[in-house]
Amino acid sequence: EGTTVTLTARPEVNWRFRHWNHNESSANPITVVLEEGNNSFGAYFEQLYTLSLASDPPAGGTILVDPPSGPYANDETVTLTAQPAAGFRFARWTGDAGGSTNPRTLSFSRANRSVTAVFEIPPPSVKSLGYETRPPFVVRFHMRLHDGDGHAISEGVTREMFSISENSQMLDYRETNQFVRPGPDLPLKVVLVLDYTASMKDAGAIDDMVVVAKSLIRAGDIDTGQPYFTATHHIGIVEFHDRPDDGFGEAMPLTRADEQGKNDLVAGVPAEDSVEHGLTRVWDAVDLAINMLRDTNRESGEVWAIVFLTDGYDTTSSTSANSIRSRAQSYDITLYPIGFGDVKPEHREAMQSMATNTGGLYSEASDAQALYEAFAQVVEELRGQWNLTYITQRNSGTVNATVTFAWQSGTTSFSKSFSASSLEGDIHQGEIDVIDRSYDEQANQTTFYLKATYVPRNISRFRFPLGQDGAAFTTQGHGGLLQGWTLNTPQSGVVELYAPGWPDDPIPLEYGSFGNIGWVTVPGDVAMLKLDYDQTVYDDLPHEKTMKLGGEYLAP
Repeated sequence: EGTTVTLTARPEVNWRFRHWNHNESSANPITVVLEEGNNSFGAYFEQLYTLSLASDPPAGGTILVDPPSGPYANDETVTLTAQPAAGFRFARWTGDAGGSTNPRTLSFSRANRSVTAVFEIPPPSVKSLGYETRPPFVVRFHMRLHDGDGHAISEGVTREMFSISENSQMLDYRETNQFVRPGPDLPLKVVLVLDYTASMKDAGAIDDMVVVAKSLIRAGDIDTGQPYFTATHHIGIVEFHDRPDDGFGEAMPLTRADEQGKNDLVAGVPAEDSVEHGLTRVWDAVDLAINMLRDTNRESGEVWAIVFLTDGYDTTSSTSANSIRSRAQSYDITLYPIGFGDVKPEHREAMQSMATNTGGLYSEASDAQALYEAFAQVVEELRGQWNLTYITQRNSGTVNATVTFAWQSGTTSFSKSFSASSLEGDIHQGEIDVIDRSYDEQANQTTFYLKATYVPRNISRFRFPLGQDGAAFTTQGHGGLLQGWTLNTPQSGVVELYAPGWPDDPIPLEYGSFGNIGWVTVPGDVAMLKLDYDQTVYDDLPHEKTMKLGGEYLAP
């Protein structure tokens, strides 16, 4: 009696001490004084349970546990949160937890638990921009590609990533001469709509807007050095600054984005102090941009887009936001609103709706750097445009074509039906059109743009006998069909173009290919381009090839 004793409870592995029986104390160790007679003390323990976690695949992501320390007692609850790694998304739970809810709670009920988080690489997506068929037997699909995270795929796409079946029969891309073309090689018309109103001036945003707009027009890819915009593209500029009828207007018409055109566009971006900053007519300005696109000829597969920069305030427009969205949809124009300055929630919602309903993208910027990044993101979206061309094997009847695109470990597909009966034609006759004419009053010269719309097999050189005195030919570089080709003028008025590797081992153009060739510059204001008849025949090919010349601006 009266002896002091120290008691220490020692739990086994996966057990935990709870309390003593005589006083419910959870202190450990405890000191007790023995009373007269025998003394009895009991230690209560509880069993603990383990939690095993795994990721499938292991590189797909990780699992966070709250509370993080284990093991866990009976009826204890933990919260599991699956965190995907870059390029993956969470799919579902397996094991002792099911479903796809994330985060997910898990309770222990007298058993160990094992849970696996399944991650997957999101499949890509394809937005169809239309398709075309043309003699002889050419099928072209125009599309915009996105990865599983919704980011535009602007590079790295090859023909081997596409598989095509016709009426459920898989085609060999070598037999169909299948190839893809990226955005810089494909036609695009885009109008920039810039906000010079008082609210933008008060936010100190106009100067940043001007700098970024000019930089974007000239910008190029840092890795490749190639420009974002090429002579295959057109850019226009609309500005708005006040309520009167002259408070908004066309600062620059749609201008081809060759080197001279970019110079003109940069010079055409209004300076901050060139206008009076007043009330807002943003929707009227966007409506004007829609009309600018509507009033032009749309090339096959050409994308029309409007990028407008605004804080979303509109005080005096006669056109509504809903009307803009409807008109853009009716003309298949993609809208890319960029919120800049003090963007209110209701304005943000209106611009997000415009982007969503026209297949565009809404972004927001708070400063010059963020604005440049927002513009660059829009350009990446536009560069995510691709064309897939192949030669159909069918000669008649209805063709049900299914295209499957594989990106990373995911695939997506789409189907189109067309009639092959009208595609018969001379596969040995190519076609070149004069697609555009522009007159430079200051230089007093006219420029005609040439585009190949169909190229036969084994074409590795061209010959153009120009029919006007003083005519000069320039090959389009970036975005052109003949990048890397050599230009030669063997005699006055005659232009010859040779493929890389000429003459020993030339690399011919892809069978069925298309794209801008270049432009002819002629002194004076000339309505039509004249190309003389040329009897020169290259007889070293298995079959004589001819080229059909056409277009609105070609002299008969």
